[in-house]
Amino acid sequence: MKGQTNTYISKTKEEKLGITLKTNQLDHSPIIGVKIIITYATIIEEYIWEGKEIIIEVPQYVEYTISFSDIENYKTPVPVTYIAIPDYSRSLSFTYIPSQLKINILSNQGSSDSGILDIKATVKYGTTSIDVNNGETILIPIGKEITIIFPEINGYIKPDDIKFTNTEGGLIEKSGTYQTQLLTVNIVGETELPTNFTIICEDMRDGSIIFSQTTFLETHRIPYGIEYVIRAHFQGGFTENAEQTFIANSLTKTVTITFISDPGLTNPEDGIYIKCTNGKFYTESSWEPKYVPSCIAVIVGTIRFGIALEDTTSASYWGEEGNISGLTITTDKWTAAADYDGYNNTQRIISTAYDNPIARYCYDYIFPDGSRGYLGAAGEWYVSLYNAGKIKSLLSMIGKNWVDISAEYFTSTLQTVSSVWTALTSGVDLGAKGIGNYPYGIKNRAFCLI
Repeated sequence: MKGQTNTYISKTKEEKLGITLKTNQLDHSPIIGVKIIITYATIIEEYIWEGKEIIIEVPQYVEYTISFSDIENYKTPVPVTYIAIPDYSRSLSFTYIPSQLKINILSNQGSSDSGILDIKATVKYGTTSIDVNNGETILIPIGKEITIIFPEINGYIKPDDIKFTNTEGGLIEKSGTYQTQLLTVNIVGETELPTNFTIICEDMRDGSIIFSQTTFLETHRIPYGIEYVIRAHFQGGFTENAEQTFIANSLTKTVTITFISDPGLTNPEDGIYIKCTNGKFYTESSWEPKYVPSCIAVIVGTIRFGIALEDTTSASYWGEEGNISGLTITTDKWTAAADYDGYNNTQRIISTAYDNPIARYCYDYIFPDGSRGYLGAAGEWYVSLYNAGKIKSLLSMIGKNWVDISAEYFTSTLQTVSSVWTALTSGVDLGAKGIGNYPYGIKNRAFCLI
Protein backbone atom coordinates (compact mmCIF):
# COMPACT_ATOMS: atom_id res chain seq x y z
CA MET A 1 0.00 0.00 0.00
CA LYS A 2 1.28 3.39 -0.96
CA GLY A 3 0.84 6.64 0.90
CA GLN A 4 0.66 10.25 -0.20
CA THR A 5 4.45 10.47 -0.58
CA ASN A 6 4.29 8.01 -3.46
CA THR A 7 2.51 10.41 -5.74
CA TYR A 8 4.86 9.76 -8.68
CA ILE A 9 6.11 6.33 -9.80
CA SER A 10 8.69 6.17 -12.60
CA LYS A 11 8.08 3.75 -15.46
CA THR A 12 8.99 3.68 -19.19
CA LYS A 13 6.66 5.59 -21.54
CA GLU A 14 3.95 5.46 -18.95
CA GLU A 15 0.58 7.10 -18.83
CA LYS A 16 0.44 9.75 -16.15
CA LEU A 17 -2.82 9.28 -14.22
CA GLY A 18 -4.06 11.95 -11.82
CA ILE A 19 -6.87 11.01 -9.42
CA THR A 20 -8.89 13.38 -7.23
CA LEU A 21 -11.63 12.37 -4.78
CA LYS A 22 -14.41 14.56 -3.41
CA THR A 23 -17.97 14.53 -2.12
CA ASN A 24 -20.95 16.52 -3.32
CA GLN A 25 -20.94 18.33 0.02
CA LEU A 26 -18.99 21.36 1.23
CA ASP A 27 -17.17 19.14 3.70
CA HIS A 28 -14.94 16.54 2.02
CA SER A 29 -13.19 15.39 5.17
CA PRO A 30 -15.34 12.24 5.66
CA ILE A 31 -13.57 10.56 2.72
CA ILE A 32 -10.01 11.14 4.00
CA GLY A 33 -8.39 7.73 4.32
CA VAL A 34 -10.32 5.86 1.64
CA LYS A 35 -8.40 3.54 -0.65
CA ILE A 36 -7.84 4.04 -4.37
CA ILE A 37 -7.17 0.63 -5.91
CA ILE A 38 -5.38 0.28 -9.27
CA THR A 39 -5.50 -3.19 -10.81
CA TYR A 40 -3.74 -4.36 -14.01
CA ALA A 41 -2.45 -7.78 -15.06
CA THR A 42 -1.66 -9.45 -11.74
CA ILE A 43 -0.72 -6.18 -10.08
CA ILE A 44 -2.84 -4.58 -7.33
CA GLU A 45 -1.72 -1.19 -6.07
CA GLU A 46 -3.49 0.68 -3.26
CA TYR A 47 -3.19 4.39 -2.47
CA ILE A 48 -4.57 6.29 0.50
CA TRP A 49 -6.50 9.47 -0.20
CA GLU A 50 -5.21 12.28 1.97
CA GLY A 51 -6.97 15.21 0.35
CA LYS A 52 -4.55 15.96 -2.51
CA GLU A 53 -4.37 14.71 -6.09
CA ILE A 54 -2.54 11.43 -6.46
CA ILE A 55 -0.31 11.02 -9.56
CA ILE A 56 0.26 7.48 -10.75
CA GLU A 57 2.32 6.20 -13.76
CA VAL A 58 0.69 3.26 -15.48
CA PRO A 59 2.69 1.04 -17.95
CA GLN A 60 1.80 1.67 -21.57
CA TYR A 61 -0.90 -0.34 -23.25
CA VAL A 62 -2.02 -2.16 -20.12
CA GLU A 63 -5.68 -2.32 -19.27
CA TYR A 64 -6.21 -1.08 -15.77
CA THR A 65 -9.15 -0.68 -13.44
CA ILE A 66 -9.68 1.99 -10.81
CA SER A 67 -11.88 1.09 -7.84
CA PHE A 68 -12.46 2.49 -4.36
CA SER A 69 -13.09 1.31 -0.83
CA ASP A 70 -16.49 1.85 0.76
CA ILE A 71 -17.46 4.37 3.44
CA GLU A 72 -20.53 3.88 5.61
CA ASN A 73 -23.49 6.04 4.56
CA TYR A 74 -21.83 7.03 1.23
CA LYS A 75 -22.32 5.71 -2.25
CA THR A 76 -18.97 4.54 -3.59
CA PRO A 77 -17.91 5.73 -7.07
CA VAL A 78 -18.38 3.10 -9.77
CA PRO A 79 -15.12 1.34 -10.86
CA VAL A 80 -13.78 2.40 -14.28
CA THR A 81 -11.40 0.71 -16.75
CA TYR A 82 -8.96 2.31 -19.20
CA ILE A 83 -6.03 1.35 -21.46
CA ALA A 84 -2.86 3.22 -20.65
CA ILE A 85 -1.70 5.50 -23.49
CA PRO A 86 2.07 6.17 -23.73
CA ASP A 87 3.15 9.70 -22.80
CA TYR A 88 -0.49 10.62 -22.04
CA SER A 89 -1.73 12.54 -19.05
CA ARG A 90 -5.15 11.56 -17.76
CA SER A 91 -6.88 13.48 -14.97
CA LEU A 92 -9.91 11.90 -13.30
CA SER A 93 -12.17 13.05 -10.50
CA PHE A 94 -14.49 10.76 -8.55
CA THR A 95 -17.29 11.69 -6.17
CA TYR A 96 -18.53 9.92 -3.04
CA ILE A 97 -22.20 10.72 -2.69
CA PRO A 98 -23.58 10.63 0.85
CA SER A 99 -26.84 8.74 1.40
CA GLN A 100 -29.06 11.29 3.15
CA LEU A 101 -32.55 11.22 4.57
CA LYS A 102 -34.60 14.34 5.17
CA ILE A 103 -37.66 14.08 7.42
CA ASN A 104 -40.62 16.44 7.03
CA ILE A 105 -43.17 16.42 9.87
CA LEU A 106 -46.35 18.11 8.62
CA SER A 107 -49.89 18.91 9.78
CA ASN A 108 -53.07 19.09 7.76
CA GLN A 109 -53.60 22.43 9.54
CA GLY A 110 -50.54 23.91 7.80
CA SER A 111 -47.12 25.07 8.88
CA SER A 112 -48.54 27.34 11.59
CA ASP A 113 -49.89 24.41 13.63
CA SER A 114 -48.17 24.77 16.98
CA GLY A 115 -49.36 21.34 18.05
CA ILE A 116 -46.55 19.56 16.21
CA LEU A 117 -43.71 21.88 17.23
CA ASP A 118 -40.74 20.06 18.77
CA ILE A 119 -42.03 16.71 17.54
CA LYS A 120 -39.29 14.28 16.51
CA ALA A 121 -39.50 11.21 14.31
CA THR A 122 -37.39 8.16 15.09
CA VAL A 123 -35.26 6.59 12.31
CA LYS A 124 -34.22 2.99 12.89
CA TYR A 125 -31.95 0.59 11.02
CA GLY A 126 -30.27 -2.43 12.48
CA THR A 127 -29.56 -1.62 16.12
CA THR A 128 -29.29 2.11 15.40
CA SER A 129 -32.02 4.54 16.49
CA ILE A 130 -31.87 8.28 15.72
CA ASP A 131 -34.35 11.00 16.73
CA VAL A 132 -34.80 13.49 13.91
CA ASN A 133 -36.35 16.97 14.00
CA ASN A 134 -38.70 18.31 11.37
CA GLY A 135 -36.65 19.32 8.31
CA GLU A 136 -33.46 17.70 9.60
CA THR A 137 -31.21 15.69 7.26
CA ILE A 138 -29.17 12.70 8.44
CA LEU A 139 -26.86 10.15 6.84
CA ILE A 140 -28.25 6.64 6.40
CA PRO A 141 -26.61 3.40 5.26
CA ILE A 142 -27.05 1.92 1.80
CA GLY A 143 -28.61 -1.50 1.40
CA LYS A 144 -30.43 -1.59 4.74
CA GLU A 145 -34.11 -1.36 5.57
CA ILE A 146 -34.94 2.02 7.08
CA THR A 147 -37.96 2.55 9.37
CA ILE A 148 -39.35 5.98 10.23
CA ILE A 149 -41.65 6.08 13.27
CA PHE A 150 -43.82 9.08 14.08
CA PRO A 151 -44.87 9.51 17.75
CA GLU A 152 -48.43 9.70 19.04
CA ILE A 153 -49.69 13.24 19.76
CA ASN A 154 -52.86 13.85 21.74
CA GLY A 155 -55.59 15.17 19.44
CA TYR A 156 -54.03 13.90 16.19
CA ILE A 157 -54.09 10.87 13.95
CA LYS A 158 -50.39 10.14 13.55
CA PRO A 159 -48.83 9.27 10.18
CA ASP A 160 -48.25 5.61 9.40
CA ASP A 161 -44.71 4.33 9.91
CA ILE A 162 -42.59 4.43 6.75
CA LYS A 163 -40.37 1.52 5.71
CA PHE A 164 -38.05 1.40 2.72
CA THR A 165 -34.72 -0.04 1.64
CA ASN A 166 -32.06 2.48 0.70
CA THR A 167 -30.49 1.25 -2.54
CA GLU A 168 -28.50 4.27 -3.66
CA GLY A 169 -26.93 7.45 -2.41
CA GLY A 170 -28.24 10.94 -2.67
CA LEU A 171 -30.97 12.78 -0.84
CA ILE A 172 -34.11 10.86 0.04
CA GLU A 173 -36.99 12.91 1.37
CA LYS A 174 -39.82 11.37 3.41
CA SER A 175 -42.84 13.14 4.89
CA GLY A 176 -45.52 12.30 7.46
CA THR A 177 -48.66 14.37 7.98
CA TYR A 178 -50.53 14.55 11.27
CA GLN A 179 -54.32 14.79 10.83
CA THR A 180 -56.43 16.84 13.23
CA GLN A 181 -59.62 18.88 13.31
CA LEU A 182 -59.87 22.15 15.20
CA LEU A 183 -63.22 21.83 16.95
CA THR A 184 -64.71 24.91 18.58
CA VAL A 185 -67.53 24.34 21.08
CA ASN A 186 -69.57 27.45 21.81
CA ILE A 187 -72.17 27.65 24.58
CA VAL A 188 -74.83 30.33 24.17
CA GLY A 189 -78.05 31.08 26.04
CA GLU A 190 -81.53 31.58 24.64
CA THR A 191 -82.26 34.15 27.36
CA GLU A 192 -79.41 33.64 29.83
CA LEU A 193 -76.19 31.72 30.13
CA PRO A 194 -75.97 28.61 32.29
CA THR A 195 -74.08 28.80 35.57
CA ASN A 196 -73.09 25.15 35.81
CA PHE A 197 -72.55 22.77 32.90
CA THR A 198 -70.21 20.19 31.44
CA ILE A 199 -69.61 19.35 27.79
CA ILE A 200 -68.24 15.88 27.04
CA CYS A 201 -66.85 14.69 23.68
CA GLU A 202 -66.66 10.92 23.24
CA ASP A 203 -65.08 8.68 20.60
CA MET A 204 -68.00 6.63 19.26
CA ARG A 205 -65.74 3.66 18.55
CA ASP A 206 -65.09 2.85 22.20
CA GLY A 207 -66.81 5.54 24.27
CA SER A 208 -63.54 7.04 25.45
CA ILE A 209 -63.65 10.70 26.49
CA ILE A 210 -61.67 12.95 24.15
CA PHE A 211 -62.21 16.14 26.16
CA SER A 212 -64.49 17.81 28.67
CA GLN A 213 -65.35 21.51 28.71
CA THR A 214 -66.74 23.74 31.47
CA THR A 215 -66.25 27.17 29.85
CA PHE A 216 -68.38 28.93 27.26
CA LEU A 217 -65.90 28.84 24.37
CA GLU A 218 -63.01 26.44 23.79
CA THR A 219 -61.18 25.07 20.76
CA HIS A 220 -59.93 21.50 20.84
CA ARG A 221 -57.74 19.39 18.57
CA ILE A 222 -59.40 16.07 17.85
CA PRO A 223 -58.11 13.21 15.67
CA TYR A 224 -59.26 13.46 12.06
CA GLY A 225 -61.63 11.04 10.32
CA ILE A 226 -63.31 9.67 13.47
CA GLU A 227 -66.99 9.80 14.50
CA TYR A 228 -67.69 11.63 17.75
CA VAL A 229 -70.64 12.50 19.95
CA ILE A 230 -70.85 15.68 22.04
CA ARG A 231 -73.09 15.54 25.09
CA ALA A 232 -74.17 18.62 27.05
CA HIS A 233 -75.09 18.36 30.73
CA PHE A 234 -76.73 21.48 32.18
CA GLN A 235 -77.98 22.27 35.66
CA GLY A 236 -80.95 24.58 35.90
CA GLY A 237 -81.98 24.16 32.28
CA PHE A 238 -81.71 22.10 29.16
CA THR A 239 -80.80 22.25 25.48
CA GLU A 240 -82.62 20.91 22.45
CA ASN A 241 -79.32 19.87 20.86
CA ALA A 242 -77.77 18.31 23.97
CA GLU A 243 -76.36 15.41 21.93
CA GLN A 244 -74.70 15.94 18.56
CA THR A 245 -72.94 13.32 16.44
CA PHE A 246 -70.47 14.17 13.69
CA ILE A 247 -67.42 12.92 11.79
CA ALA A 248 -64.23 15.00 11.95
CA ASN A 249 -63.74 15.32 8.20
CA SER A 250 -62.89 19.01 7.86
CA LEU A 251 -60.03 21.17 9.06
CA THR A 252 -62.28 23.20 11.35
CA LYS A 253 -65.74 22.82 12.83
CA THR A 254 -67.85 24.86 15.21
CA VAL A 255 -70.54 23.30 17.39
CA THR A 256 -72.96 25.70 19.04
CA ILE A 257 -75.07 24.49 21.96
CA THR A 258 -77.93 26.70 23.08
CA PHE A 259 -78.88 26.71 26.75
CA ILE A 260 -82.58 27.18 27.41
CA SER A 261 -83.52 28.22 30.92
CA ASP A 262 -85.81 25.80 32.73
CA PRO A 263 -89.08 27.62 33.54
CA GLY A 264 -89.76 25.22 36.41
CA LEU A 265 -89.96 26.59 39.95
CA THR A 266 -87.89 25.35 42.85
CA ASN A 267 -89.75 27.18 45.62
CA PRO A 268 -93.28 27.73 44.28
CA GLU A 269 -95.90 29.89 45.90
CA ASP A 270 -99.37 28.59 46.81
CA GLY A 271 -100.98 26.83 43.89
CA ILE A 272 -101.47 23.60 41.98
CA TYR A 273 -98.50 22.39 39.90
CA ILE A 274 -97.10 19.50 37.93
CA LYS A 275 -94.08 18.30 39.88
CA CYS A 276 -91.54 16.58 37.58
CA THR A 277 -88.73 14.12 38.08
CA ASN A 278 -86.18 16.97 37.94
CA GLY A 279 -87.61 18.25 41.22
CA LYS A 280 -89.20 21.36 39.69
CA PHE A 281 -92.78 22.59 39.67
CA TYR A 282 -94.56 23.63 36.46
CA THR A 283 -97.72 25.54 35.75
CA GLU A 284 -100.10 24.80 32.91
CA SER A 285 -98.31 27.37 30.74
CA SER A 286 -94.72 26.38 31.57
CA TRP A 287 -94.88 22.58 31.38
CA GLU A 288 -93.63 20.89 28.22
CA PRO A 289 -93.49 17.18 27.33
CA LYS A 290 -89.71 17.17 27.76
CA TYR A 291 -90.30 17.37 31.53
CA VAL A 292 -91.35 14.02 33.04
CA PRO A 293 -94.30 14.38 35.46
CA SER A 294 -94.11 12.69 38.86
CA CYS A 295 -97.22 13.98 40.65
CA ILE A 296 -99.68 16.84 40.96
CA ALA A 297 -98.41 19.12 43.72
CA VAL A 298 -100.86 20.93 46.00
CA ILE A 299 -99.47 23.86 48.02
CA VAL A 300 -101.75 25.85 50.32
CA GLY A 301 -99.79 27.68 53.01
CA THR A 302 -98.12 25.05 55.14
CA ILE A 303 -100.16 22.27 53.55
CA ARG A 304 -97.97 20.63 50.93
CA PHE A 305 -98.45 17.24 49.32
CA GLY A 306 -98.39 15.44 46.00
CA ILE A 307 -101.10 13.28 44.40
CA ALA A 308 -100.37 10.32 42.13
CA LEU A 309 -101.17 10.67 38.44
CA GLU A 310 -103.38 7.57 38.51
CA ASP A 311 -105.30 5.35 40.92
CA THR A 312 -102.97 3.18 42.92
CA THR A 313 -104.97 -0.02 43.20
CA SER A 314 -108.43 -1.45 43.12
CA ALA A 315 -107.98 -2.86 46.64
CA SER A 316 -110.94 -1.98 48.79
CA TYR A 317 -109.97 -3.37 52.17
CA TRP A 318 -109.06 -0.72 54.77
CA GLY A 319 -108.11 -3.16 57.53
CA GLU A 320 -109.21 -5.20 60.48
CA GLU A 321 -108.55 -2.75 63.29
CA GLY A 322 -109.18 0.96 63.86
CA ASN A 323 -107.82 1.28 67.36
CA ILE A 324 -104.35 2.45 66.25
CA SER A 325 -102.32 4.73 68.49
CA GLY A 326 -101.63 8.19 67.09
CA LEU A 327 -104.37 8.30 64.45
CA THR A 328 -106.94 11.09 64.51
CA ILE A 329 -110.31 9.68 65.57
CA THR A 330 -113.21 12.12 65.28
CA THR A 331 -116.84 12.05 64.40
CA ASP A 332 -116.71 15.73 63.47
CA LYS A 333 -116.26 16.18 59.71
CA TRP A 334 -114.49 19.51 60.05
CA THR A 335 -112.04 18.15 62.59
CA ALA A 336 -111.35 15.30 60.18
CA ALA A 337 -110.94 17.82 57.36
CA ALA A 338 -108.14 19.45 59.38
CA ASP A 339 -106.06 16.25 59.46
CA TYR A 340 -103.18 16.66 56.98
CA ASP A 341 -100.88 14.04 58.50
CA GLY A 342 -101.42 11.21 56.04
CA TYR A 343 -97.70 10.37 55.89
CA ASN A 344 -97.39 9.67 59.62
CA ASN A 345 -100.85 8.09 59.72
CA THR A 346 -99.67 5.56 57.12
CA GLN A 347 -96.48 4.84 59.06
CA ARG A 348 -98.57 4.09 62.17
CA ILE A 349 -101.03 1.89 60.27
CA ILE A 350 -98.46 -0.34 58.55
CA SER A 351 -96.43 -0.68 61.77
CA THR A 352 -99.30 -2.55 63.43
CA ALA A 353 -99.80 -6.27 63.20
CA TYR A 354 -103.13 -5.81 61.45
CA ASP A 355 -103.58 -6.24 57.73
CA ASN A 356 -104.43 -3.02 55.86
CA PRO A 357 -104.05 -3.58 52.10
CA ILE A 358 -104.92 -0.02 51.07
CA ALA A 359 -102.35 1.59 53.39
CA ARG A 360 -99.76 -0.99 52.33
CA TYR A 361 -100.43 -0.44 48.61
CA CYS A 362 -100.02 3.30 49.02
CA TYR A 363 -96.85 2.86 51.07
CA ASP A 364 -95.36 0.52 48.44
CA TYR A 365 -96.21 2.91 45.60
CA ILE A 366 -93.05 4.66 44.33
CA PHE A 367 -93.53 7.88 42.39
CA PRO A 368 -91.50 8.49 39.18
CA ASP A 369 -89.13 10.82 41.08
CA GLY A 370 -88.46 8.12 43.67
CA SER A 371 -90.79 9.46 46.41
CA ARG A 372 -92.56 6.87 48.55
CA GLY A 373 -96.34 6.98 48.68
CA TYR A 374 -98.77 7.11 51.59
CA LEU A 375 -102.51 6.95 52.25
CA GLY A 376 -103.79 10.52 52.28
CA ALA A 377 -105.49 11.95 55.38
CA ALA A 378 -109.04 13.31 55.29
CA GLY A 379 -107.81 16.92 55.22
CA GLU A 380 -105.47 16.25 52.28
CA TRP A 381 -108.32 14.67 50.35
CA TYR A 382 -110.63 17.57 51.21
CA VAL A 383 -108.11 20.14 49.90
CA SER A 384 -107.67 18.02 46.77
CA LEU A 385 -111.41 17.90 46.13
CA TYR A 386 -111.64 21.64 46.69
CA ASN A 387 -109.02 22.12 43.93
CA ALA A 388 -110.31 19.29 41.73
CA GLY A 389 -110.96 21.55 38.74
CA LYS A 390 -107.32 22.70 38.49
CA ILE A 391 -105.97 19.23 39.27
CA LYS A 392 -108.16 17.67 36.57
CA SER A 393 -107.01 20.27 34.03
CA LEU A 394 -103.32 19.57 34.71
CA LEU A 395 -103.83 15.81 34.59
CA SER A 396 -105.68 16.09 31.30
CA MET A 397 -102.83 18.12 29.83
CA ILE A 398 -100.34 15.32 30.55
CA GLY A 399 -102.69 12.58 29.38
CA LYS A 400 -103.90 11.40 32.80
CA ASN A 401 -107.30 11.27 34.53
CA TRP A 402 -108.65 12.56 37.81
CA VAL A 403 -110.40 10.25 40.26
CA ASP A 404 -113.50 8.19 39.54
CA ILE A 405 -116.33 10.45 40.68
CA SER A 406 -118.64 7.46 41.07
CA ALA A 407 -116.41 5.95 43.73
CA GLU A 408 -115.33 6.76 47.27
CA TYR A 409 -111.64 6.86 48.28
CA PHE A 410 -110.46 5.78 51.71
CA THR A 411 -108.46 8.19 53.85
CA SER A 412 -106.10 7.45 56.75
CA THR A 413 -108.32 9.39 59.23
CA LEU A 414 -110.63 7.40 61.52
CA GLN A 415 -114.20 8.35 62.34
CA THR A 416 -114.42 5.72 65.08
CA VAL A 417 -112.42 2.60 65.90
CA SER A 418 -114.70 0.77 63.49
CA SER A 419 -115.17 3.35 60.70
CA VAL A 420 -112.99 5.52 58.51
CA TRP A 421 -113.52 8.80 56.68
CA THR A 422 -113.76 8.64 52.87
CA ALA A 423 -113.44 11.21 50.12
CA LEU A 424 -116.68 11.74 48.23
CA THR A 425 -115.19 12.60 44.84
CA SER A 426 -118.48 13.58 43.22
CA GLY A 427 -118.20 16.86 45.07
CA VAL A 428 -116.22 18.47 47.88
CA ASP A 429 -117.22 16.41 50.82
CA LEU A 430 -116.25 13.62 53.21
CA GLY A 431 -118.18 10.47 53.97
CA ALA A 432 -117.56 7.46 56.15
CA LYS A 433 -117.39 3.71 55.79
CA GLY A 434 -117.13 0.98 58.32
CA ILE A 435 -113.81 -0.81 58.49
CA GLY A 436 -113.92 -3.88 56.31
CA ASN A 437 -113.82 -5.14 52.74
CA TYR A 438 -115.81 -3.42 50.00
CA PRO A 439 -115.67 -5.26 46.67
CA TYR A 440 -117.29 -2.35 44.81
CA GLY A 441 -117.26 1.43 44.93
CA ILE A 442 -114.02 1.96 46.85
CA LYS A 443 -110.77 3.05 45.17
CA ASN A 444 -107.58 4.76 46.19
CA ARG A 445 -104.83 7.05 44.97
CA ALA A 446 -101.45 7.53 46.68
CA PHE A 447 -100.14 10.79 48.09
CA CYS A 448 -96.51 11.79 48.68
CA LEU A 449 -94.48 14.42 50.50
CA ILE A 450 -93.08 17.37 48.53
